[in-house]
Amino acid sequence: MKQTVRVAVMAILISLALAATALADDRGEAVSRVQKAIALAKGGGVEKTLEVLNDSSSELGSGANYVFAYDMDGTMLANVVKKELIGKNILDVPDAQGKMFRREIVEQMKTKDQVWMDYVTVNPKTKANEQKSSYCEKYQDVVFCCGFYKK
Repeated sequence: MKQTVRVAVMAILISLALAATALADDRGEAVSRVQKAIALAKGGGVEKTLEVLNDSSSELGSGANYVFAYDMDGTMLANVVKKELIGKNILDVPDAQGKMFRREIVEQMKTKDQVWMDYVTVNPKTKANEQKSSYCEKYQDVVFCCGFYKK
């Protein structure tokens, strides 16, 4: 009996360690992609960077961890998954639980260099509302973000 409990506890601890490692990897990937987008903006200009972000065949516009961008007024500038939002002000569009997360991001970007924001949104792969965490950084008046689903 004691051996069974030990094995079960070890399995749980290993699972938690693997989950923590995956979360750290996701966070690192989000930060890396945002920093790549900002480096691209510094080197080639913001407009060129937004074109890259809106291109699903580009490194930063592809995959589950695509980079998206807003201006400081909350207008969507880049979103390869929801292109219909580009050019629209969505500052006060809440997440699936009513959280005004975009407004919070923009407000925090006025005084901080980077922000992590958790919110609930539709995962394009599963079509279900899921918890998402996004890392955001501002360059000029553009907020570049990249997130991951916490499942």
